Amino acid sequence: MRAGPRCHTAGGLLDEEGVLMGPIRVVIVDDHAMVAESLKRLLEAEHDMQVVALAVNVAGAIEAARMCQPDVMVMDYGLPDGDGVSATTIIRHELPRMKVLLLTGNSSAEVVAAALDAGCVGYVEKTNAAASLTSAVRAVHAGEAVLPQAKLGGLLARGDVGGILTKRERDILTRVESGASNKAIAAELTVSLNTVRTHVQSILKKLGAHSKLQAVSMAREQGVLRRR
Repeated sequence: MRAGPRCHTAGGLLDEEGVLMGPIRVVIVDDHAMVAESLKRLLEAEHDMQVVALAVNVAGAIEAARMCQPDVMVMDYGLPDGDGVSATTIIRHELPRMKVLLLTGNSSAEVVAAALDAGCVGYVEKTNAAASLTSAVRAVHAGEAVLPQAKLGGLLARGDVGGILTKRERDILTRVESGASNKAIAAELTVSLNTVRTHVQSILKKLGAHSKLQAVSMAREQGVLRRR
């Protein structure tokens, strides 16, 4: 019987001002032990990252998320008891602040759209993990979305603006369309003002829009928002 994931922690680091801070705490979810160990070595070679647990399936991913509450979860798409998208849906419902980065060999528009809708903040292709995973982990930890511009272009070309945006982002964009301020949106959704600002910036970046007005216009053109 395989034991469940265990959390491992290490001491903090000092920033440039000598203030104690912790490394980026990461959980890796992959059912191939050699791949998981390779990714662990890759991340832990960085001074600012610590892999606190490994999981091999959806059940283990959920358990590790609850027990370890990492900053970032690197989630494989194909798992023995389900997929990374369904796991992300459950985890993000319970722990909405956790950043989930999908690791996949299947980067079709459908998979990417489903992952974003579930709450993933980006994805890394397995074939490119060695070169891009560390920078992707840092980016999502800093609140950025990780989605190659070519993939964004593909989704937009298919008219899939809705697939690019998460459900929360679509909710916020709908309220932006109605004229609500960021402060009003934060109060209505019971989240912080900074959270709304982060979502708005993510919407603009994903759509390549220069303003909230342009983002609303693009979403209307693609049918994500109804024309008034």
